Amino acid sequence: MNLSIWVGPRALILALSLALGAQTAFGQGVVIHELMAENACTLADGPDEYDDWIELYNPTGLPIDVGGLFLTDDPEDPTLWQIPTGRPLDTVIGPGRFLLIWADQGPPTPGLHAGFKLEAGGESVSLFDRDGAGLIDSVVFPRQRTDISYGRDPHDTNQWRYLVVPTPGGPNLAAFTGEVGDLRVSHGRGFYDAPFLLELSTDTAGATIVYTVDGGVPCDAFGVRSAGARVYTGPISVSTTTCVRAAGCRSGWLSTPVQTHTYVFVGDVVRQSQAAAVAAGYPPSWGAYAADYEMDPEVAADPQYSGLMAESLRSVPTVSIVTD
Repeated sequence: MNLSIWVGPRALILALSLALGAQTAFGQGVVIHELMAENACTLADGPDEYDDWIELYNPTGLPIDVGGLFLTDDPEDPTLWQIPTGRPLDTVIGPGRFLLIWADQGPPTPGLHAGFKLEAGGESVSLFDRDGAGLIDSVVFPRQRTDISYGRDPHDTNQWRYLVVPTPGGPNLAAFTGEVGDLRVSHGRGFYDAPFLLELSTDTAGATIVYTVDGGVPCDAFGVRSAGARVYTGPISVSTTTCVRAAGCRSGWLSTPVQTHTYVFVGDVVRQSQAAAVAAGYPPSWGAYAADYEMDPEVAADPQYSGLMAESLRSVPTVSIVTD
């Protein structure tokens, strides 16, 4: 009698590892391949759970069981977290295959959950052998960006770069050539009394600086400009309450993070007009309540208080919430 059975890919990998003998010695060839330290909506490990992740890759021709190896984000603590043993369906990486580990300090099952989280501001990740001393692979990564992964350049695996498309569980496809250097802004956000010229700059040659004054994001991480974006060609004259959002972009490069600076002119606040605000498109009501965009004229114009407006506005904490 002939009997046909279907064998799933993970089970097949396990069968191969048992038949061939999964390599476990130091230097077996497993490498850290890709990571994401600011996962907002790229890949979920549960309902509404978008956690950091680290991807390992087996470039060899044999399956490798990484159970018992140590993963850490602290070089001074190489045994911070050990990949579980005795779980080959979770820890055997087939030839040319990938293994995803969540860096979320989560429970041990289901899946693999490291006992640490990644710092989006930049740090390191290291993979150590079962003795806790032999370093197998490591990467020091810079500041990370939301939903932009960091991994080995597909054309030069010795180089790490920001990747154009995150590929958890698969080969890296394309990398940004570089990252545009952070913007320098001549005037910081805050209260102002007199007009000034705002200067923007970046050290990256060939980069273009774009900005908006309507609250919109000037460009995305790939350098695609919004409809309201303006190209910076020289100092911007700021003489009234203004919100400037700016970023630097260059073709093939990762754009700078968007910088947002709100310049509040106290005189403008005192003279804010309810009618002008509504005419400009602000909603006339906040839910069940009538909107109120102006200071009480009876107070602002009262000789007893009018001279105290500027000092009073500066004396209380102020928060600028910006949206398009």
